Amino acid sequence: MDLLKKEVIHKSLGAGHIVSQSEKIITVQFGERQMKFSFPSIFQEILTMQDRSLLQEIKELCENETYVIDRQKEERLKEYESRFAPAPGDKPEKSKRAKQYRDNSNIAIKCNYCDGGSSETVFGYKNICSNEVLQQNVTIDKRPWCSSAVCECKKYSTGEISREQLEQKNNDGGFVCYESKLLLDWVASAGRHQSEKRNDKPIKMTNARVNRLCVLTTKQHGQIEIERSIFAAFIVSEVEVGNENKEGNVHAHPEYRIELTPEEAKSVFFWDFHKNKSKPEMPFWGSGLLRYITDVQSIHILEAMLKAAVETEKKDRIREMLEYYCRVTAVAAAK
Repeated sequence: MDLLKKEVIHKSLGAGHIVSQSEKIITVQFGERQMKFSFPSIFQEILTMQDRSLLQEIKELCENETYVIDRQKEERLKEYESRFAPAPGDKPEKSKRAKQYRDNSNIAIKCNYCDGGSSETVFGYKNICSNEVLQQNVTIDKRPWCSSAVCECKKYSTGEISREQLEQKNNDGGFVCYESKLLLDWVASAGRHQSEKRNDKPIKMTNARVNRLCVLTTKQHGQIEIERSIFAAFIVSEVEVGNENKEGNVHAHPEYRIELTPEEAKSVFFWDFHKNKSKPEMPFWGSGLLRYITDVQSIHILEAMLKAAVETEKKDRIREMLEYYCRVTAVAAAK
């Protein structure tokens, strides 16, 4: 299917024409501005074109793609449900429940997907998103912060500022989003409430503790919740609990921090280790960015990251991190 030079209409950017295409990506010229989009899914809601015959072919491609994705999701969901289906009468004893609450000082953070700085060996989270992912977060998935009117990425997507202005603000230390510098600064935030009643109210990290684990999780556009992967983890060196005006933050230990490659992260799924208390069979996160996880879950996560790592040097670093974690948690349990 040849789409070069075909005229298209974007919901917010207006008229443009396709200047390059590959199997999964098209590049569209809007005046002096070029933007990349996922193909064919961008034509489901955001783009359209005057050529009705081509548009119909693209719609059929979208339907085929959706069918394949849905089948994959169904298979993954069935696998998850069979693995985590609760046994009859499976309820922890009071003493075990008390222990579970006591060691819930480790944290998991839900991150919007950010491919800034990504490559075969870098997952991302080291710059602002590419145009493609930015548009997905802002206009398709409508992530709460990304699609907010005050977000710089939203301003860029609507043409209020240029890509150069967006990048300049990020490079000068201005706030664009938590994710754009997450694996540069190694500071993870609890974020702010997005519900109507508590909109923009800071979230505290009341139970987070130094020398416990923080894992960073995400899912990409088109993935369902059970496909949420862990792409990085670190031992906490400092905790900012937060207050009514400032959200809670945790800082990474200078030595015990690890990030996975995109390929490695494909085999480390968050819901393989953590269950919801009310409905353990359902992988559901909700609107908050923060989850507390147990010492045992944390150890299993580090073991899975160790297994997934390819390079010997990275395996050695994870092994050292795991040994350190086991030492400090054993000391904490004895007190």
